[in-house]
Amino acid sequence: MLVAAANSAASPQNHLTPILNCIDVNGDGSITAHFGYSNSWTNQVTVPAGKTSGGGQNWFLPDPADRGQPSQFAPGTYNDVFTVTFTSPTLEWRLSDISGAYGSVVVDANSSRCTPVPGFGIDSPWPAILVVVGLGAIAALRRCVVRGA
Repeated sequence: MLVAAANSAASPQNHLTPILNCIDVNGDGSITAHFGYSNSWTNQVTVPAGKTSGGGQNWFLPDPADRGQPSQFAPGTYNDVFTVTFTSPTLEWRLSDISGAYGSVVVDANSSRCTPVPGFGIDSPWPAILVVVGLGAIAALRRCVVRGA
């Protein structure tokens, strides 16, 4: 069942579009896809998750069709709304717009990777920055001690 507010008139510019933001390739070989959506309507659109007969599409291939995707879509563009971890070669999210035409995004291991958040791991610049700051503090302290002696 596809639901939109009664006062919304269909027009070519109104669409509900699935978005693939990025993927993470996990250590076990699985892929975690980060999804969002764009709703160009001026009102919230409801499309139930999973395969429904005679109406909206909001499902994944391969099954299971319902992978925790939202069914309420507020107006605007929203990134990283939910994630899906999968092991199949590809994953496709199909999402209807109000007119019944659907958009889809297909994910695989070659999809755009998420940018890692800097931390204190081996790829992080923070350990090097802290060493430089620490060495500078030690050098300044030594100058103060030498001048005071």
